[in-house]
Amino acid sequence: MNALLLCCVLTVVVAAPQQYNYAPVPVPVPQQYNYAPVPVPVPQQYNYAPVPVPAPAPQPSYRSPVITILRQEQQGPDASGTYSFLYESTDGISRQEQGIPQGPNGAVTSQGRWS
Repeated sequence: MNALLLCCVLTVVVAAPQQYNYAPVPVPVPQQYNYAPVPVPVPQQYNYAPVPVPAPAPQPSYRSPVITILRQEQQGPDASGTYSFLYESTDGISRQEQGIPQGPNGAVTSQGRWS
């Protein structure tokens, strides 16, 4: 046991540093800087030429022909709900219709023609 204790003490002695006088670390000396003033930038003057704005393109005018009613007739609806009408126009459109209520709920049955 004494031998073990002696080995441990020798290991610590050998591992310990042999010198304790380290060289001092030099303190950095502040350097003198020569500051030059920074020039302030002068804003540039820009002379922009105005950009011409193109005029809008002319829009074609679409004019539809005037369509007139040549014939128009209408009757009713009367008290029973019966009606009829017809019309004809200059563009060739014509329509004719008759309607009669039928059934207990008065559903209208209509018939006619158109072109």
